[in-house]
Amino acid sequence: MASTSREAGRFYRIFSARPRRRSLLAFGVFVLLGAAQPTLAQQSGPVPPVKQVAVPNTGDQDLATIQARRAVLFQRMLQTPADLDTAFEYAALSVRVGDLEAAIGTLERMLIFAPGLPRLQLELGLLYYRLGAFETARDYLEAGIAGPNVPPVVVQRVEKMLAGIDTATERSRTSGQIRFGLRYQSNANRAPQSEDINLNGLIFQLSPNALGDDDFNVYAAGSFHFVHELESQGDTFEVDVIGYGSKQFQRHELDLVQGEITAGPAFDMGRFNLDDAKLGIYGIASAVSIAGDFYSSALGVGSRLALKPSPQSNVLLKAEYRRRDFRNTTNAPTGSNRTGDEYRLGAYGSYIVNPNLMVNAGVQHHWNTAELDYLAYGETTVFAGPTVAFASPLDEEAAAWTASFIAGLTLRHYDGPDPVINANDTQDDQELFLRSSLTVPIRDGWAALGEVEYRHVNSNYDTREHDNTSVTLSAVKKF
Repeated sequence: MASTSREAGRFYRIFSARPRRRSLLAFGVFVLLGAAQPTLAQQSGPVPPVKQVAVPNTGDQDLATIQARRAVLFQRMLQTPADLDTAFEYAALSVRVGDLEAAIGTLERMLIFAPGLPRLQLELGLLYYRLGAFETARDYLEAGIAGPNVPPVVVQRVEKMLAGIDTATERSRTSGQIRFGLRYQSNANRAPQSEDINLNGLIFQLSPNALGDDDFNVYAAGSFHFVHELESQGDTFEVDVIGYGSKQFQRHELDLVQGEITAGPAFDMGRFNLDDAKLGIYGIASAVSIAGDFYSSALGVGSRLALKPSPQSNVLLKAEYRRRDFRNTTNAPTGSNRTGDEYRLGAYGSYIVNPNLMVNAGVQHHWNTAELDYLAYGETTVFAGPTVAFASPLDEEAAAWTASFIAGLTLRHYDGPDPVINANDTQDDQELFLRSSLTVPIRDGWAALGEVEYRHVNSNYDTREHDNTSVTLSAVKKF
């Protein structure tokens, strides 16, 4: 689910604010500096521009009241087009309701009455930037900071945006993140806590080594995304690489290294009159090593459809197939019995309620075949939860902190009974998981991340029932 949340859970930089007074200086500075509430995505370094329509940010006023005020101001502008105060207020309210085109049209008309005004050029550059018209945005932003008496903090902000435009307009670009840290698990081997188990109606005692055991591990993970713009407008060739490695302090049979790469074209669906949608088709290759032994590999194909039904929402639909090949190892001498096909379907979505609150949800289903029926299964997972941004309690001027919460349930049903455990009933599991995390931005793309997760597996097979609580402290670097 980590890759899911990575794809489904991308935030938008939302520039919104509440003007303090009707003046050109105040209006330009308040939008450029984002002087309103903290947003869901704050980052350092070059700001990667994202083509989007603005999410409304009406603050403590209802939308109808703002729209009524806009109507009054619009009529006033028609009667007195040289009234800059009226035009600025109308543009500011247009930004708040997400109508960036109306704000741009108003400000460009104002250039007739105040040509070359730096603050006006900066504001237009920012609005074009938000719409994804990067070259037009570059012209206005560069002209704006070339003017006299521009505050240094505004120049610094604009330079980051210009660097982001340079990145976005390159034919090839790379982004991603790396993270590493320390993890504690109360049941690292995910084994039963009770010594007594039922095997075909008889009670047996597990040896101490087979019981759930706590342990620490260090880990490192990375995800990398490469995009190359193709000749046809909007189409790209994309490569994603994810990797994970962990080293246990005691249970070294659980040491894990795994990686996966997907690569293929992604097509802009605007050619089929489906706006804000992209269809990707890709190949898949992955490998897993456990305790230093090569354990499994997989080859497959997949397709994903990314949609944006509204300015506030994103939807991702995925379908994938993998042929998985397992090897026998020292710690898994019958691992090859798991060799088979895997089919995955998934639907994931996010909705921005306001600039400080986003809701994520998803449902996915997996089918896994195997050499033996009792190792083949299907499972369905549903999950949902909010992500909240809030001002740093340590420094009001610092980037916002972000808290995420996820609750989910997995239902798993196996194809046949395991004759060693229960010759009459197939295995059925219900796995509940709860996860919370806190991200604290530091600087230069670095952040500290704390996570707490609880999982409970309820099963008709005693060997599968267990609880596990994990606590993770990590450092994260985005680029």
